[in-house]
Amino acid sequence: MIPRVVLMIDDDPDSYDRVYRYLDRERYDLHYVSDPHEGVELAKQLKPDSIILDIRMPELDGYNVCRRLRGHEVTQEVPIIIYSVDGDKDAAFIRSLDLGAHAVVEKEKLSRLEAALERFAGKEGLVAPLVRTFHREGHELRIQGEAERVWLDGEERFLRPKAYKLLACLAARPGVLIHSEELVEELYEGKDRYERGPEDVHRLVHDLRAQVEPNPREPVFIENVPRTGYCLSGGDGET
Repeated sequence: MIPRVVLMIDDDPDSYDRVYRYLDRERYDLHYVSDPHEGVELAKQLKPDSIILDIRMPELDGYNVCRRLRGHEVTQEVPIIIYSVDGDKDAAFIRSLDLGAHAVVEKEKLSRLEAALERFAGKEGLVAPLVRTFHREGHELRIQGEAERVWLDGEERFLRPKAYKLLACLAARPGVLIHSEELVEELYEGKDRYERGPEDVHRLVHDLRAQVEPNPREPVFIENVPRTGYCLSGGDGET
């Protein structure tokens, strides 16, 4: 097995040490740099399979690093995983995806970081996330990967994390009615699974429709059976 080359740019060496000790060294060849300016240059030379990027760094923050990486032909397609917490999590999530990051993982969530690395790299190297298309009544909804990025009629839409997760659940089984109780199990963890109910799913669907429906009052993509569940309609393929 040839290890996947991963570059980590983070000014906190303790964070790097935890990631280094967690990842399987036979699967990942992890390189590290603490200076963000050096990180940009090393990424161009190294041409890694994936980049793990912190946000809060002196002089040049992760957002600007991401912008520079996306602006260079060598690194513009390399999957970038934001591994950080920057104040408002929702705002950080949306801004990161807007700049071209593939995923956002909260620090210390090492299993999720590894899952993100696995998602964006294959045995033969980088595998671009699939883009699924949904067509209804002259409108097009496009979903990249596990709802990492979403476009409605060619315009990218930015959702809150729970809405992304809900869309991913529906997109995993297009055309299939998923009961609200099952969605509660998918969307919430721990004690929240016992404290949440169909009404919480309904609120999330309302927020999701506001972003991915041409007319949220007359939804065409996210359909529902009252007091039962929801399904994502219009799926016609993957690219």
